[in-house]
Amino acid sequence: MKHVVTIGLIVLGGASGVFGAGETEHSSGNTDVRTPAVRRAIYARHAAGFSQPGIDLPAGGITKGRIAIDSDGNVFASDDLGAIPFGVGILWKKNLLGKVVHVGFNNNPNPDRWANAAKDQPGLKQDEEFAAIIAGTVDRFGLKPESVFNYANAADVSKATQNLVKEINASSADDPLYIVEAGAMKHLYDALAASDASRRPFVTVVSHSGWNDIECHDSAQNENIVDILRDFPNVKFDHIADQNRGLRARGAAGWDAIAWMKDSADPRVRWLHTCAQKGDPNRWGFLNLGTEVDISDAGMYYYLSTGREDADLDDLKELFSAAEPGPAGR
Repeated sequence: MKHVVTIGLIVLGGASGVFGAGETEHSSGNTDVRTPAVRRAIYARHAAGFSQPGIDLPAGGITKGRIAIDSDGNVFASDDLGAIPFGVGILWKKNLLGKVVHVGFNNNPNPDRWANAAKDQPGLKQDEEFAAIIAGTVDRFGLKPESVFNYANAADVSKATQNLVKEINASSADDPLYIVEAGAMKHLYDALAASDASRRPFVTVVSHSGWNDIECHDSAQNENIVDILRDFPNVKFDHIADQNRGLRARGAAGWDAIAWMKDSADPRVRWLHTCAQKGDPNRWGFLNLGTEVDISDAGMYYYLSTGREDADLDDLKELFSAAEPGPAGR
């Protein structure tokens, strides 16, 4: 079963809508839906709605349309340093790389918020390391450089928005747009706001993480999924199963599960292993999480490629051990 919600499943309002009898939006009586506490309450109340039956991907994954990628990774979320390269590798192996028309990364608009939970390595900043990894991904897998945007560079922000608006406006029933949402949603919101409303029904936002949906970058200044579902009624939201359960493994067991990659005959696969190492939260000192393999966001690419929501590290071993794919898609 696929999980999609549209604004029709979310009612924003007073006690008869989002909140039950005797409940208020905020302890202070604030009814502004842009207040973080209010939006968290809305999200929690309607979480069950995110499991309503909706679109069904073909059993073998998408067969038409385009793919956009929107990710953080510039601070705290070091898992993205491995997840995007693995995700792009999945699309490459499944002959879908030609469908990628937009890659935006380092999209966390509030890096200072996480200053007490994250630290850059001496002489190296996480956003800069991620930029180097993305450049390596472009070189190794053949992403179109003109479709790649680094939100940490001020000059890229407007270009990224313009490109995503262009791709949204090109969407149709025969050529839908799937947006892999792996980070903050402010830039996605801005692109949707500038897009042609008649094209939005052909856009599907794919997420697996409540953290990305609302908690990670929540503030009164930055829009999240509640704002998107409220303000853009026809955008589809496909919330798949949490991919951490199969593509995140803590301690030595995780590294043992991908150790085979170090000896792969394919240099791209060996390089993916180094990306997973660079994304290890222990390397960046995040909240004393300890060492782990976390490429969970890559599960969304696997979902688009196969229609399956239950990928694990063994599935990726089978995929990356297979023969090379044919020429890229579109």
